[in-house]
Amino acid sequence: MLARAAIPPGRWRWPLGEIDKPFEMRRDPLIFDALSSAGNMVIHGGPKSGKSTALQTFILSAANLHSPREVTFYCLDYGGGQLRVLEDLAHVGSVASPLEPERIRRTFGELEQLLLSRQRREVFRDRRGNGSGPDDGYGEVFLVIDNIYAFGRDNTDQFNTRNPLLAKVTELVNIGLAYGIHVVITTPSWLEVPLAMRDGLGLRLELKLHDPETAMCELSVRCVVRPRPCRRPAGPGLTMAAEHFLFAEPELDQIAEINARYPGVSAPPVRLLPTNLPPSAVGEIYPGRERVVIGQREDDLAPVELNFAENPLLMVLGDTKSGKTTLLRHIIRTVRDHSTPDQVAFTVVDRRLHLVDEPLFPDNEYTVNVDRVLPVMLGLSALIESRRPPTGMSAAQLTNWSYQGHTHYLIIDDVDQIPDTPAMSGAFVGQRPWTSLVGLLSQAGDLGLRVIVTARATGSAHALMTSPLLRRLNELQATTLMLSGNPQDGGKIRGQRFARLPAGRAILLGDTDIPTYLQLVNPLVDENVTVDGR
Repeated sequence: MLARAAIPPGRWRWPLGEIDKPFEMRRDPLIFDALSSAGNMVIHGGPKSGKSTALQTFILSAANLHSPREVTFYCLDYGGGQLRVLEDLAHVGSVASPLEPERIRRTFGELEQLLLSRQRREVFRDRRGNGSGPDDGYGEVFLVIDNIYAFGRDNTDQFNTRNPLLAKVTELVNIGLAYGIHVVITTPSWLEVPLAMRDGLGLRLELKLHDPETAMCELSVRCVVRPRPCRRPAGPGLTMAAEHFLFAEPELDQIAEINARYPGVSAPPVRLLPTNLPPSAVGEIYPGRERVVIGQREDDLAPVELNFAENPLLMVLGDTKSGKTTLLRHIIRTVRDHSTPDQVAFTVVDRRLHLVDEPLFPDNEYTVNVDRVLPVMLGLSALIESRRPPTGMSAAQLTNWSYQGHTHYLIIDDVDQIPDTPAMSGAFVGQRPWTSLVGLLSQAGDLGLRVIVTARATGSAHALMTSPLLRRLNELQATTLMLSGNPQDGGKIRGQRFARLPAGRAILLGDTDIPTYLQLVNPLVDENVTVDGR
């Protein structure tokens, strides 16, 4: 087929099969032109019609005529694993299955960053003028999704019936073509292709259909696509002009030969988040006052920082050995090492002694005794209350007023392990540990108070409704980190369900409640210390 098509290499055009023209008594090659308006493609066909095999042909044909610097492919294999055989091809950057949600998200992250970088250029490329490709190492990029129906049903629940990533596919279809980013999909039903995506799919090919009434070709020839036995690896079909065509059969044994033509050259791989992230890997961990870099974002692998001056409240929810205390250790170390006792003070409530070896400043409070929690909270609340402006101040004085003193970090590890019951005896009888603190949370940023609490993921949705401290933090939309938890727990945190994640992997919920996946910094990696994983 390649020999008959006689297409010179490097033109971003390659044959897919043959078009039968019986009235002219000849067969013409079916050519895909990546630089035309038909640079995005959909293959519509019923079960066992050859859709996945057609994608193999599409990728191998392009690889035969182009280098990995000219065309690259990123595949989402929802069609039964037939794209996995192309994983070793130098032109394929990644093949992700439904069992690899992180790799799927990172694939979209890489493509979004590529699209953004190309959009920032004043002139991306005059492809028709001189035929030169982009110089970012990717060339023409193809997102290949085998079975858009299954992809659209992945990552859904009873409230979200479509995959949130489907909107990103639609964006790439409608915008990416101008920047050398293409989308190729297969579907068992044309109705499963979102309306907003259809006009951007310039090349539509139809294989054998389960129901001829769903055909998109001309009505006069629908009969030719009625179900019938077909033993060909890639079946016959129709173009939208009602021309009969036949996909070429892929020669999978050519992969090694194709790779040998380009020694040391391959498509840029999809970069995944590390499972153990040392502080040195994220650059500067304290870029400014009260700004702490806590990890690396999945979308673009950029550092993620918490600005406690703007968002003084933080909740960390996760099950045992998910990384809660390790994050607290990192925050304490970072703030302590970049501050003085006159600038910062700590109050640490550590019921389970996980932070007992983490030094604080002199005269800072560290308590493990439940009986000490109430007096400590009363003392801290009195200190913070004293920072309120005195009565009788004029409007001008209030405008220029600010408290005097250090920034106080209140860190409570495993807050769910501390009973919220009134004292039964002593000087504080009848008082609850968090009552005095809850009233200060809404003004924590103005009064120099920073509150960081951790709790178990199991039962956290219920705790956010019943625990006075957690409920108030949730009402104030405290920055929330969701680490590993049981997805079957039933509850959601601000619309997000827990998931089984590696230790240190988290979902960050900020002011917008848009989830951001990240890997948290592990301050113990550089010390060669076995981490307990909490």
